[in-house]
Amino acid sequence: MEPRFPLDRLPLALGVNLALAALAWRAGSVRFSGFLAGLFLGTVIYATLDWRGFSVLAVFFLLGSVLTRWGYARKAALGAAEAKGGSRGASNAFAKTGLPAVLAVAGWATGEPVWSLAFTAALATGAMDTTGSEVGPLLGRRTISLKNLRPVPPGTAGAISLEGTLAGSAAALLLGGVGSWWGSFPRAASCRSWRERSPETGSRGFSVPGDSCLMPGSTR
Repeated sequence: MEPRFPLDRLPLALGVNLALAALAWRAGSVRFSGFLAGLFLGTVIYATLDWRGFSVLAVFFLLGSVLTRWGYARKAALGAAEAKGGSRGASNAFAKTGLPAVLAVAGWATGEPVWSLAFTAALATGAMDTTGSEVGPLLGRRTISLKNLRPVPPGTAGAISLEGTLAGSAAALLLGGVGSWWGSFPRAASCRSWRERSPETGSRGFSVPGDSCLMPGSTR
C-alpha cells in the first residue's frame, strides 16, 4: 500500500509556518524569497514529521537568527558578516534546509526511523557550520586557515578557530539533544524493524545479533 501524504496535518503545518515566516520576515531575519522558501520547506517538514520533528527545525532557525544578529557590526567590520544585514533568502533556506526536508519526506514515505536520525543529523551539521561562522570571528583568539594551517586574520574565508569550533560543536549537541527528546534516534522500533527483515527470521535485510541492535538502551 502506497503511503499517502498526511493531508490532515497540512492546514496546521501551513498555519504554523505562515505565522513563523511572517514574524521572521517582519524581524528582518529573512527576505521575501526566504519567506516563501521557508514557508514551503517548513510546511513539508511539519506535515511529514509532526510538531516534534518540526521542533528541531525551529530551534535551528532560532539559533541561527540570534547568532547572525549578535555582534553584527563587528563582524561586518571584519568582513565576516552575513550579507544584506543578515537577512537570508531562498538560496540560504534551501542550502541549509533542503536536504533535511528531503530526509523528512523519506522518513514519512518509508516509515524507517533511520531517516529521522539523518534529518536531525543534517540540521545539527548545519547548526554547527552556522554557529562556528558567527561565533568564531567574535570570540576566536587564534584563527588558522584550513588550506595551509597558518594563522590568518579573523573573518578569512575557510578559516577556523578553537572557540568557533567549540561553539559549533555545542550547537550540534543542542540540536542532537532536541532530536533525542523528539525520539529521532532509532532504538527499539528500528530494532524490531531490522529483526523482522533479518536472515534469522528468513527474510531479507540486516542480520541483527541476539535480541537487540546494540543501540543505547537496548537489551539482550
